[in-house]
Amino acid sequence: MLSDEEISEQLEGHAARNRELIRSIKSQGVDVDKRYLVEHHFWSPDSETATALGALLATHGYAITRMNPTQTDTTFVWNVEAEINRSLAEASDAVTTEQLVRLAARFDSIYDGWGASI
Repeated sequence: MLSDEEISEQLEGHAARNRELIRSIKSQGVDVDKRYLVEHHFWSPDSETATALGALLATHGYAITRMNPTQTDTTFVWNVEAEINRSLAEASDAVTTEQLVRLAARFDSIYDGWGASI
């Protein structure tokens, strides 16, 4: 499981990224309160933790759209993608981000952020 310090570092990184994303999206005239199908991305160390993470995400209303191994320079990790219908403001909200970072950490996984086709 990730340490509190590692979780704090992740939350700070997500906060900075989310601020910049929302600023950029708003500058293009996009309504960040409109609902979109938002993808949330995770990395898990193996198929068992990816499956457990996906199962818990499903209980929180997420649809698991991808769960597959991906090779890095030194090993394989599992990519988990989960979709949910929500506003971009909700996707970037600090409460949502912390929930997903902590949920992933329970499975030695990393929450890697969100994206949406707008």
